[in-house]
Amino acid sequence: MRSNLATFLDDFRRHGETAAIVVLRGNRRLVSTWNQIADLADRFAAELLRREISMGDRVVLWGQNGPEWMGAFFGCVQRGVIAVPLDPAGALDFANRVIENTRPRLVIGDATLLRELAPDL
Repeated sequence: MRSNLATFLDDFRRHGETAAIVVLRGNRRLVSTWNQIADLADRFAAELLRREISMGDRVVLWGQNGPEWMGAFFGCVQRGVIAVPLDPAGALDFANRVIENTRPRLVIGDATLLRELAPDL
C-alpha cells in the first residue's frame, strides 16, 4: 500500500523515457514520457510554492485529460494542495458553483474553458 499519491512520481521516474500518454491533436500525435510528466509535476509544484499556495489550499483543474493535467494534478499532490478536478464537458453553472463552494486559491485549465468563466479577461 502506498503512503501517499506522491509516491507515483517515483514510479514515473523509474519508467523514464517510455511513453506514458499519447494525445491526438488534429493530425498530430504527441507522445509524453513518464519523465516528462514527472518534470511537469515538479515545475507545477514549484509554481505553487512561488505563489505561496500550500498544504490544504485548493486548486481547481478544469481541462482535458493529458500530460499537462497530470502534471498539474501531481504537482498539487507533491505540495499537499487539494486538487479539485472538473469535467471539461461539464456545465458552466456547475463549475461556477464548485468554484464558489471550494474557494480555490487558483483555477487553471484549458483557455477555452477558462474564457467561459471570465469572458472579459
